Amino acid sequence: RLTEIQQELYSCGTQYPAWLNGQHPSVEEGEEKRKLSVTTAASRNTGQNTEIFIKNCGDFMIYNMNFNWYNSNWALCVDTDVCDAEVTELDQDHRLLNTWGKITASDDKSLDRGWYRFANGFQKMPETCPPANSCGSTLPGYLSQPHLGLGEGIVERKVCFGDADQCCVTSRDVLVKNCGTHFVYRLYPTTTNEKYCVEESANTMCNAAAYTVMEQEQRGENNVYDSAKQL
Repeated sequence: RLTEIQQELYSCGTQYPAWLNGQHPSVEEGEEKRKLSVTTAASRNTGQNTEIFIKNCGDFMIYNMNFNWYNSNWALCVDTDVCDAEVTELDQDHRLLNTWGKITASDDKSLDRGWYRFANGFQKMPETCPPANSCGSTLPGYLSQPHLGLGEGIVERKVCFGDADQCCVTSRDVLVKNCGTHFVYRLYPTTTNEKYCVEESANTMCNAAAYTVMEQEQRGENNVYDSAKQL
């Protein structure tokens, strides 16, 4: 069946991908009118629209549409199970909750819109407000709503980006699917200083290579202050 997910330019094997801008009808609804949208530019995901008719036959969908309504460089996008598809993995340690912004500050404004899987930590976004300046960002992002259960399909969730004063300075909607062994996220480019965080796991927190070792002898609690050996 047609995908209900907004598509990017040059995806689905075509220059201008077409996708169903809404939900398919149920079996009980019979034949229904729906809107088909075509992405015609990187910043215009609904550059062209037309109305089509759809009938849900239970095991499959049938579509009634005019294929000559737009130029020859467009094509229909078919729904894909993102759990089986190849998605981009994000495994940078600077996304972990214990990485502080003042050390490796960065953001996701150059991130391409698409499906991603986190491959480090607990492999999912945190669901609570991260500490200020964590995740290597001054505006760390987290899911403000719980992750979905297995079998719930693709669900929209809100990502909040917070600072030291408030947990949700800005926000944006993303899509999430529970694949059983992991979650996949449809993420979008952020603005300056905003970055998607990864929840920390015991394995990554106990990775000695990720920390600075303080081994100066004068740090011992029984050592008196010596201006010549000041740290």
